[in-house]
Amino acid sequence: MRKLVVDIDLYKGEPKTLLLGQVAVLAGASAWLFIATFAKLPVSTTHSVVGATLGFSIVMKGFHGIEWGKVGEIAASWVISPALSGLISSVLYVIVDHLVLRKPNPVQAGFRVLPFFYFVCLAFNTFAVSYQGSKSK
Repeated sequence: MRKLVVDIDLYKGEPKTLLLGQVAVLAGASAWLFIATFAKLPVSTTHSVVGATLGFSIVMKGFHGIEWGKVGEIAASWVISPALSGLISSVLYVIVDHLVLRKPNPVQAGFRVLPFFYFVCLAFNTFAVSYQGSKSK
């Protein structure tokens, strides 16, 4: 993730700075997650790590070392992902409502459509693993 958010070329010849920075990112994100969890605050590990990475790079190299386009993509995913999840959940609920819940015998109707939902879930997971699977060379 740091390669996407921070311009690593700025740290060429300074491996110790980059190493210490990444340790600081881990320590800072871990401390924040511990404090927030203890205080029962809803937090995201991703938000914490991205924020810590940005903070480290800004302190060490200033604002020009940030890949703002990638930061924008990450921030957009924080908004788009819940919205898209809500939309997909709503569509699935409407389908289940019509195919199962409104039937005179919903248990029997549920057993009838269950293989279809299993197939869709298995097909989606198979596609995700084969399309985005291991990127090893």
